[in-house]
Amino acid sequence: MRLHANNMFHRDVRVFSAATVFVDGASELAAAGLRYEYKRDSLSESARSVSVPLRHLVARTLTVRLEFDARWIMISEIQFSSGKSLHQTLISVSFVGA
Repeated sequence: MRLHANNMFHRDVRVFSAATVFVDGASELAAAGLRYEYKRDSLSESARSVSVPLRHLVARTLTVRLEFDARWIMISEIQFSSGKSLHQTLISVSFVGA
């Protein structure tokens, strides 16, 4: 999974510090959550694409929890890369405040 995120730290916007992915109907490991930590970049304010490895998991639903590293997180795109699918894919994104 790739998330395109902004890193304008002078405006209190940073790439998330960590992402935890929960997959419904997957193995015990996936149900417990896959955690990816992003190393803070305090040099470049350019937006970037951050790849979060999903370890080839297959699921109908997944939940991604992003942890703040500043006051704001700005995500402009979410992409999934996978092989052939036998079923139609529907992506629904919702945001939940803390």
